[in-house]
Amino acid sequence: MWPFSRRRASPSRKSTGFDLVSWRDALAGNATESGVAVTSSTALEVGAVLACVRRVADDVAKLPLEVFALRGNQEVALPASDQMRSLLASRPNDRQTSWEWRWMMTARAMLWGEALAVRETVAGRTSALWPVQPGAWSVTEARDLSLIYRVTSPDGTLRELGQREVLHLRRMPFGAADASIATWRVARESIGLARAAEGGQAKVFGNGSRPSGVLTTDNDLTDEQLTNLRDKWRTATSRGAMFGVPVLDRGLKFQAMSLSAVDAQAVETRKHQVIEICAALGVLPAVLGVDDKTQAFASVEAMMRAHLSHTIEPWLCMWEMALDRDVLDGPGQLAARFSRTRMERASELDQATADRSRIESGLRTANELRARDGLAPLPGGDDLRIGLNIGRAADASSGKA
Repeated sequence: MWPFSRRRASPSRKSTGFDLVSWRDALAGNATESGVAVTSSTALEVGAVLACVRRVADDVAKLPLEVFALRGNQEVALPASDQMRSLLASRPNDRQTSWEWRWMMTARAMLWGEALAVRETVAGRTSALWPVQPGAWSVTEARDLSLIYRVTSPDGTLRELGQREVLHLRRMPFGAADASIATWRVARESIGLARAAEGGQAKVFGNGSRPSGVLTTDNDLTDEQLTNLRDKWRTATSRGAMFGVPVLDRGLKFQAMSLSAVDAQAVETRKHQVIEICAALGVLPAVLGVDDKTQAFASVEAMMRAHLSHTIEPWLCMWEMALDRDVLDGPGQLAARFSRTRMERASELDQATADRSRIESGLRTANELRARDGLAPLPGGDDLRIGLNIGRAADASSGKA
């Protein structure tokens, strides 16, 4: 249920019923030099754009999101029964799981540069987070420098909300009240060229990978004969009879048109456009399986660490800070944190070696590592253990070692 139906009564008015997304797209101008119009919807029809959005949104959504209470210099995880922890880690609203909600918000922020969710509160605490369709809201700055959000609900009701009533993810902010740059819009030339190249290749393969040609003859043909000849040729070479053999008479000859330089470089053009789109969306081409020779990694593990560090980590930081600013409330100071363990984990052998080193050096207890792996604690597993051959340098210099 949309939260406005349960909110306190306030002045409202009906919108004009425009499709705001299409209206904004039209005003912005979606034509490209390649002749292909690009919108927020058609951008996802390009395989590279869809792959980049899925890669980042999948990685953000799959990581566990936990809420901690700050007690001095320590972060203490909230129990599973805590309302705020359940809201973010399990069910942000009545319709979506945490995975679905975070995937949607991340994907929208990738394409539009920002994403918005309305906070529903009960007794002053956040009880639900409802995503708002891109284009159905705008933000302005008030005289006191606070932000005012004008949000249109699905039934056309327009309401004004304060900045403490929404969660606002801003991927490319250039000012407190400035709208973020829509990535699909500023990268529309790269996306348009990719669509044009893909469409051109599709037509070539739809024609049996054969170039077009011309029919020539020294004889004079009437208009009726030309029409009949054209229809018969199309019937013999159409998709249903792609490799048929037309029979030519009246001295007709078929001359195939050679491939142009653009056609011959179609594969390289399409590959280059994938790299361009990856650069615009901030995703390493190698993560999508693109052989980009400018990026060489020693191993798949090194590639994934680069992906986590350069692509995913900025998204996680943006999410954590936005949640801290807009959503977290309740007794005491709270903090939201993504667990990076699933993406940072090395091979089984390397992980076991590292865990053993942590235990022997007294950096971790056995139960801490078991809790990380979802295993039950062991008796005595909470004790820190240090090797007997390890001592303090100060003790050695004083003769106590």
